[in-house]
Amino acid sequence: MKRFLAATLASLLLCTTLASAVENPFSDVVTDSDLAQAVMWALEEGVTTGYADGTFQPDATCTRGQVVTFLWRAKGEPTPAITENPFTDVESSSPYYTAILWAVGKSITTGTGDGTTFSPSTNCTSGQVVTFLFRAMGEPESTYESAYADGAASAYVNAINWADETGLLDGMDFSVSAASPRSDIVTYLYRDAGSPAMEVTDPEPVVYTYTAPEYTVPSSELELSWEYFADVFSYLALSGDDSFTITCTGYTFDSLNANTNWTELRNQGFDYALAQHIDILKLYYSWTYSHTTSSNVQIILTLTYDSAIYSSLSAVEADRDVFFAKVSDLVTGFYDSGALKETDSDMVVARYLYNWVCDNTFYGDNTANPYSGYTTLTTGQGVCMGYAGLINALYRTAGIECYGVGCSSLANGEGHTINTANLDGTWYYIDATFGDTGNNYDKYFAMTRSTVDGIYALDYKWA
Repeated sequence: MKRFLAATLASLLLCTTLASAVENPFSDVVTDSDLAQAVMWALEEGVTTGYADGTFQPDATCTRGQVVTFLWRAKGEPTPAITENPFTDVESSSPYYTAILWAVGKSITTGTGDGTTFSPSTNCTSGQVVTFLFRAMGEPESTYESAYADGAASAYVNAINWADETGLLDGMDFSVSAASPRSDIVTYLYRDAGSPAMEVTDPEPVVYTYTAPEYTVPSSELELSWEYFADVFSYLALSGDDSFTITCTGYTFDSLNANTNWTELRNQGFDYALAQHIDILKLYYSWTYSHTTSSNVQIILTLTYDSAIYSSLSAVEADRDVFFAKVSDLVTGFYDSGALKETDSDMVVARYLYNWVCDNTFYGDNTANPYSGYTTLTTGQGVCMGYAGLINALYRTAGIECYGVGCSSLANGEGHTINTANLDGTWYYIDATFGDTGNNYDKYFAMTRSTVDGIYALDYKWA
């Protein structure tokens, strides 16, 4: 008959501290499962941290080095009683080095073969795991005879009898010679620690939403520079206002219009704002201006829409809201499905989104507004500006700084638009339009400036 030694073992438990409520960070551990209790306990006690990709990998086999390290951590990472390494296959730089020395000093292991090797990378069997644990507990006496010990090597019999008697093997698919998965190791340790109840919760879902760049509120007084007009158009794109009034002190409209810089700088400013906000501004048809004819003329710059597509500016803004909501749902879905992970670098995220655009769109202008990222997303087709607008919105939603870049294709001299993005601190160029053509993914993703200069003529000095 089994006897459960919870009271007797209390002073021998590897860890006695009850853990507080813990959020389950692992995508491959079901929150309301028995395994989650053991894994979260191990996480809270510092026995394991899981893998960098957000998984615990419960079915992965533990090596001898990993099992001894789990035991050592469960004991609070004590200083080894010995300093001399008896094993030829354990380097001092090994992540298991201190744990192995501790295990030797506690007579938990004597190594493998003739005792000069430990074999840290060899898979650990279930028999070895419970034997390590049995020795770590001081080899408590047991008169119980476990069916699991039948046919087992003599070195494992006492450990198996003890583990079965105390309930460590209950419900486990125990086989003395089988490789032991990570789920078994943490379950043994958790049960040996008294199976403290854990309040395990699912993590709050991460929702990715489009975040527009910050904008500068422009001065209402005219400043003749392209940067000034870029600020005006950026303000119009991002603020929700569709018109902006500029006071031109000391000018009539005729005298202002006679200044050739006015037209040139205004156009250049719009082009720069378009490069910054191509995902927004190409929903609009263009822009226009009106003016008064008095001294100190006032000019009103207004974003306009294509009346063949939209009945009002509010309709434009409604499509803009739909666009960014769809982009947000899309990016959030990529993370929820595991296609993207929180730990992924900008380069990995950017590549995935770029490939998705190339795989899910085709080049075509058979739509009302093929220049818009909104149209490219909702219809699956567009021209280069539509591709660039969609890439811009996807990247910004994923937290990647991105802009549109105007250029000419050297092959035919036609105008063309690509993107530039800051990926892990370095700016690269991305052309989803050409990447989509013939699936030339590699050639047109994350291009350097030298590569770009061999393919395109960049028009804008800010590129």
